[in-house]
Amino acid sequence: MCNDAYYPLKKCRMNMKNKLITSSVYGAIFTLLFTATPIQAKSYYTWVDANGKVHYSDTPPPNTNQPVVAQPLPSYPAPTPQPQPQYQPQPAPQPTPQPTPVAQKVTYASKVSISSPQNKATIRDNSGNITINASTNHPLQSDQSLRLVINGRTVATQRSTRFQLNNVDRGEQQIRVELLTQNKVVDSSSVVVYLHRATVNQNN
Repeated sequence: MCNDAYYPLKKCRMNMKNKLITSSVYGAIFTLLFTATPIQAKSYYTWVDANGKVHYSDTPPPNTNQPVVAQPLPSYPAPTPQPQPQYQPQPAPQPTPQPTPVAQKVTYASKVSISSPQNKATIRDNSGNITINASTNHPLQSDQSLRLVINGRTVATQRSTRFQLNNVDRGEQQIRVELLTQNKVVDSSSVVVYLHRATVNQNN
């Protein structure tokens, strides 16, 4: 076109310069479009037609006197997928085991004996008072007690090991102390004593 006498030389050069700039801009846009996704390595063609329009194609242009440039398309490998972190569930916290309470060993009294008075002892008391002391092989538990029986008759039931009798009739006395656990007799001890009480004769 610059050989045409109609176009001055200076104006022709400016038109060519503008076409080159336009071609560069289209080339940049085309490159960005083809580099956005991975494609196979191919060749493309670019040329400027008679109207000054830049063309891009992957096939050769039709018959033209314009220069044709074949360039390979850039090839980019597909990005390697990065491994995603795997979620690892955290185990639920375990409750702190509580120490098992150790059961306290409870020792029950299993034997009882009368410490005093002695068997077949003679007791002289004008008021008829008799003190009886008993003992057990272990301390009494909360559900244990002692029962005092005189001549077959229950006189007292208590947790104390000391019994006090008052105004007992003179003569032979059969004394028995029973050890009770939950009101059941588990052991007993017996003695026989003789109580002497002086009598006062009143003269009329």
